[in-house]
Amino acid sequence: MEKAGSLLERYAHVRTGQDLINAGVIPKSSAAFLAWIAFSRLSNLKAAITQSVEPEMLGSWLPAFAPVIKEVGEVISNRNDIGEYAKVGMRVRGDVATADNPSATLEGTIRDAARGSYLAVEWDRPIINSRSIKGVKEGYGSYVSYENGQVHLLVPGGKVVDGYQLANGVVADEKLGHRVRFVEGYESTRRRRDSPDAEVKIPKGALATLTKYDAERQRVTIRLDEKVESLRSNELTIGMGEALTKLQVSSLGQIEPKSLEHEVMKAAFSGFFPTTVLDIGTARDIVVGLLMGKDMVFYGPPGSGKSQAAKDIVAIAQQQEVIFHVEGCKVQCNPFSLFDPSFAKVVPACPECKINYDSGFKETGNFTPPKPQKVKVTTARYGEGKGIEMLEGTTGLQRMHLAGFKIPNLSDANMVDLENEFDPQGFHPGVLSRTNNGILFAEEFDKWRPQAWESLLAASQDSAIKPDQLRFSYPANEAFFGTANDPSVFPETINDRMLLIAIGYPQNRDDSYLITRRAYHKETAILEAVPVGDSHTQTNQALRQVPMPVIVERAVDAFYLKFRKEYTGPGKTQISGSNRSKLDALDAGRAELFLDSIFFEATPATATAEYAMRGIRFALVTRLQESSPEKVAQAKSSLDEYLLKEFPKAMHEEEDTWWCRVFQNMAIKETQAPGIEGAFRAEIASYKEDPRKALKPFQKVKAANESPQNPRLQNALLDHPFMAYLFGEQPKMSMVNERQLTELVSYLMASQASSSCK
Repeated sequence: MEKAGSLLERYAHVRTGQDLINAGVIPKSSAAFLAWIAFSRLSNLKAAITQSVEPEMLGSWLPAFAPVIKEVGEVISNRNDIGEYAKVGMRVRGDVATADNPSATLEGTIRDAARGSYLAVEWDRPIINSRSIKGVKEGYGSYVSYENGQVHLLVPGGKVVDGYQLANGVVADEKLGHRVRFVEGYESTRRRRDSPDAEVKIPKGALATLTKYDAERQRVTIRLDEKVESLRSNELTIGMGEALTKLQVSSLGQIEPKSLEHEVMKAAFSGFFPTTVLDIGTARDIVVGLLMGKDMVFYGPPGSGKSQAAKDIVAIAQQQEVIFHVEGCKVQCNPFSLFDPSFAKVVPACPECKINYDSGFKETGNFTPPKPQKVKVTTARYGEGKGIEMLEGTTGLQRMHLAGFKIPNLSDANMVDLENEFDPQGFHPGVLSRTNNGILFAEEFDKWRPQAWESLLAASQDSAIKPDQLRFSYPANEAFFGTANDPSVFPETINDRMLLIAIGYPQNRDDSYLITRRAYHKETAILEAVPVGDSHTQTNQALRQVPMPVIVERAVDAFYLKFRKEYTGPGKTQISGSNRSKLDALDAGRAELFLDSIFFEATPATATAEYAMRGIRFALVTRLQESSPEKVAQAKSSLDEYLLKEFPKAMHEEEDTWWCRVFQNMAIKETQAPGIEGAFRAEIASYKEDPRKALKPFQKVKAANESPQNPRLQNALLDHPFMAYLFGEQPKMSMVNERQLTELVSYLMASQASSSCK
């Protein structure tokens, strides 16, 4: 773990922009810093928690019953004992006639023990008068009776299973019974005197409680968690024969065994915030918002943890520890904003820095970037006053407090220069410029005036704000976090551009008491206990480079078109289904995939329809402005119902539409290049056989697209017409890796199989 101040020491030598380049610093906006730190913090939490988990803590599913062992001797001759203990697969000894001995003593194996007092035996040698027995080699089988002493049962070790009992420690009780699950599906018919017989079907994985055990009759009774219509009391009695193969019991007693991945995930999200106790769903929503780089407003009743959650985010952001800014800059301009044109498009430099490094900028508006070694850099500790501002919400907040204002220097005799709107001399930055490259935390955001909201949104959209007295805008690229008691006052523009995250009181005793421990006993987590490394030299994972099949993205569009027209449930007036909401859905789905990739090995490499649905739900739910937890829950339930019903329909329609267009496209190309349709059908047939067969065509088509003047490479477009078509349809197709390509092609082939176009 790095010591506090180590990054300040590491970058103490930085004096110029060139020093930053030499140190490997990669410029990022404040939102991008937060996204990287959040991802890194969660990943490192997962690693630390995983190391601390013992397998016994998670529990496991074990056999519910143990055999009762009885001493019987190595040879059983008593007919009653043979009838009781003889089982298929056991060995016997008996006198039978063979070709060379009319009364030979042979050994054999029981193949059937369910024929009255007879056993079907496969002898070790051929016998005379053998019988044809299913599964027994011809000439080796016979039926022998154990009633007349013809056969003896062999028991190596002298012990047999004399029934079954509950495994050691397992409890069958109405209230304290152990948890059980079905490892196989179960089906039976229940006879009823006063009504038709009922078919009972229990799916594999169903959970229940073990309530009764009848040792004498060798049967158990369980109470199922899920209602089964054919069972009047939801209780089911099973004979021991089926219970042995179909039921397992939890090693944790009345608690089901836990999945390591799920438990680590829950613990990581619970520990993400150093001082705030949030339910896992809310914590995850906030982290998704951080990965998306979105401004957020936390709303809920007083004392629910809104402010503390925002303060925790500020504390987590400070794990970047240092901020680099242009020496003498009032708004801590990032040095890269001056000499790196691509970064300057995202986070522009302020007019004062431009004037200082290009004297002609004030007159012409043209800026010539200086050499990196010419830009003087200050390294400061990232914190309050240096990138981070706390603002108390009030109706007295004016635009000038946000944008800043200019006070002329009245001691100068040249009043023309003093009033020059192109000259920033005398400018005092407002809070939005002071938090450029940083974070603005606004308490009671719902108390702002509409004009202040409008100024904030304009700055958020343009990453800049223009003071009234100046011609030039000042950069205002900050991450914004606000709190509100009443979100219903926000205009549609706030609702559409910021994520509204509901934070309520804890709903269970454990969370409630955890708040007591953290707030009253001060048992808070040490932030530095989870180091994130040097965020300045790291490149962010780009959300929009994660492929989502084009059909899935089109289905998202189709869903939003329908949603805007048809949805009439709770929250309709707040959730417009705007284009911004749609884009948020695409980002959120990919962010959910990022988070799953931290915890679950089986996470796909492409954003599937499942992640698209999760993204839509996130984008819609975070636009709700309900005033009470009950109304929030009602609105979420209504949205879930609509989404689960309509999105699969949109998916099916888009699969049909997209594949029909593929076939139409190939038919048209067939008239231009005869034979291409046959190549197309052969190509998709090979992909259906093995999606990995798309790897070589992908490389060839990619090379053809990168070298359009090379006629030899262009042949790939005719040899692999579907891959060529996919390059034109699938966004960022050329950037996918092998695993992403294989998953993408696998999905497309499956969708074609279910499409009406063949």
